[in-house]
Amino acid sequence: HDRRLGFLENTLSSPARISPTAAQCPIPKRNLVNKNSCVRTPTCGPMTFNNTYLKLDNATIRAWYELSYRPVYYMTGLKLTNEKPCNGVSRWWRHGATCTETALDNETIRILTYNIDRAMSTSDDNNPYVLDVKFVPRHKCGEDAIGAWIKVNGVCWEHVH
Repeated sequence: HDRRLGFLENTLSSPARISPTAAQCPIPKRNLVNKNSCVRTPTCGPMTFNNTYLKLDNATIRAWYELSYRPVYYMTGLKLTNEKPCNGVSRWWRHGATCTETALDNETIRILTYNIDRAMSTSDDNNPYVLDVKFVPRHKCGEDAIGAWIKVNGVCWEHVH
């Protein structure tokens, strides 16, 4: 017995009847047999979708798998190569209040602190995990800033992309 399997009668003459509270609707592929009669059931969800933020954490990934039966992966620890954070837009991962900061020269610390602080106060992105920082074009930082850890306003940030 596989708990993930559920059987519904879903024929051309008797389409599946789905409760509005069902966790998932049947999703048969359109084919030669059903192409003229395959329609979305109105109770299966809206025909249009709105933009929304999705908190991609362990609970969401697990729920996604349990509802779709498809694995969802995320990767961490990818190595950065030649991705200086001060060139255009870079991504920073929030780590909380405790970290070991990277040894950087004073000018790089000033540039990183200024731009991360500015992004924190002006961004309309509510992502609690990462922050995209657009650096002022005249600001330059060295190779040592690749993958750097820095604390800004009591929050530790790691350059990840």
